Amino acid sequence: MATIAPRALPAENRVAVIAHLVFQQSPKSPTQVIKLCFFICLILGSLRYLMIVRQLQEQNPFQTADGSTIRSILDRSNAPVKNQSLAEATIRSGGYTTRHYHRESEEFYFILAGKGTIEINGELRRVLPGDGILIEAGDWHQITADGDESLRFLCCCSPPYEDKDTFFV
Repeated sequence: MATIAPRALPAENRVAVIAHLVFQQSPKSPTQVIKLCFFICLILGSLRYLMIVRQLQEQNPFQTADGSTIRSILDRSNAPVKNQSLAEATIRSGGYTTRHYHRESEEFYFILAGKGTIEINGELRRVLPGDGILIEAGDWHQITADGDESLRFLCCCSPPYEDKDTFFV
């Protein structure tokens, strides 16, 4: 019996091939075939029917291992994320994260509001709204909110953020 790779076929033929492979004969009813093939196509990744959109205001805040307050916009907890995560971080005026590094994750910070100071591997820089910051995996870093208001920034991690990838002195 020949093996057929559904992804190698044109999209319009995938459902028919999968139905044949599942039933090993002609389908029993059109409704049964459509439902089953739709599910199988999702598993195989050959059909995507959902667009994932997450509203920031609907995400529950939590505290990360480094002490910042995070609202995950897209991560493994709320979307089929594979290679990155996106969150909004907030540090109250006068607050700071605990100095740390990530063995695996590279991070981007994008400052939305407030003023602060970022320290990466001993180098200090002032950060303001509109600044993008690269933190490579293995870089020791700490960010401080030293303005009159909370420091808010987007944090993108690749691979996705996990507390177990956060290491301290």
